[in-house]
Amino acid sequence: YRMPNGHNEVPLSDAEQAIRLVRGHAKEWGLNPNRIGIMGASAGGHLASLWGTCALGARHYGIPQPLLLALAYPLISMAQYPASPVRDYLCKGLFGSDYSSEQLNRYDAGKNMDAGYPKTFLVRALDDSTVPPDNAAEFLRALSCYQTPCRLRQAEAGAHGFGLGSRTPLSGWIDDAVLFLEEST
Repeated sequence: YRMPNGHNEVPLSDAEQAIRLVRGHAKEWGLNPNRIGIMGASAGGHLASLWGTCALGARHYGIPQPLLLALAYPLISMAQYPASPVRDYLCKGLFGSDYSSEQLNRYDAGKNMDAGYPKTFLVRALDDSTVPPDNAAEFLRALSCYQTPCRLRQAEAGAHGFGLGSRTPLSGWIDDAVLFLEEST
């Protein structure tokens, strides 16, 4: 997605356009338009997590919820992210220089989840120094409270940005996410 440069609606609009594009070409591309998921890693995981919320996600845009959200080493909560130059950079990029705690809370999927939130697969490494694993703690509690099907795969090592997890204990996580989708649909 495009960097928002203070226009926080830009990434969500890009996600909407991407899903509409896939659904619009599903037959041509040999896809089932009713079996679409969204995956994101790091900041993209933040975007994907928001896509499940009523206020900012698919329902806000009037399109069906994805069947699965696959979140790899996601940044979930800006409000829970430790104060640092990285946090300030991320917040200014998303909201502009005058961001507020209300904006941070609105863009926290764990605080804005409801019973309509999609199945979620989350993968992370516990040695991630960019997005601390406890950043998703409230999000995981909210998934549990709403009884949203969720699978968490984590490993002691892998750091941030492990991608497919090749040569890490997280290798094969994409297959696990697909299996989770198949098990729960």
